[in-house]
Amino acid sequence: MREALADLVQAIRDSKGLTDCLKRPRKRRGSASCFCQCPIRGLMKKKQEIFTIVILCSCLFLICCLDNMVKKNDGSQNGLQKQKSEPGKITQKAWERIFFPIIKKRLNGINIKDLKDQEMLSNSREIRIWVGFSIDPLKGIIMRENNGEWSAVYIPPSDYVSNKSLPPYTVPPPQSGWKSLWNNLERLGIYTLSDATDIGADNMYPDAVGVVIEIKTPNSYRAYNYNGFATSEKPEAKKVKEIVATLSHEFRIVLY
Repeated sequence: MREALADLVQAIRDSKGLTDCLKRPRKRRGSASCFCQCPIRGLMKKKQEIFTIVILCSCLFLICCLDNMVKKNDGSQNGLQKQKSEPGKITQKAWERIFFPIIKKRLNGINIKDLKDQEMLSNSREIRIWVGFSIDPLKGIIMRENNGEWSAVYIPPSDYVSNKSLPPYTVPPPQSGWKSLWNNLERLGIYTLSDATDIGADNMYPDAVGVVIEIKTPNSYRAYNYNGFATSEKPEAKKVKEIVATLSHEFRIVLY
């Protein structure tokens, strides 16, 4: 853009369209005619010079404006690159910005704290599994351990008719017992599975049902997500599908 304006300025400087008419020799038809033409030619020359100065100033103004825009843009880009390269800075993934507000809204309706903000006692842990995030209403199960004692709370989906949040309720112990359940969940990698976006296992399509698994201990918190887990061919997604099916069977609830 700057080069184009510079060419325009040079073209105006080199332009002969206006000056040719001033330099073109005129026929003399008499002294009176010559006397009248001289002032007119002088006036036209002055106008041409003023016009050229105005154009040059306008072009200079545009160049200065473009310089400022380029500097601001370069500054913002440098700032963005610096922000991305700052060590230790945690950035949210795309699914976190979409799914966590949905989870938070559901928790607000039943007066349960966000797991990230939950204070954990020593010898305790909590796991939350959320299923939905599509036309399928959000539902979940919360499992807590305190000093070796386990309990589970089921969060049913919102009522289809009234769209009101149904209250959570405590479910009976798993059919196979807590020890057997956790042996199965650990075998499926509930603590160690990677996030789908980190391993290319995200299976996005219209109306895909997603699952979010949150894990909190006194010293750590992590969460991972699998979209379209029910139809994915990825081995990790199949494990997530089996986790959801196992919990539904053990607690006699419907997660998916």
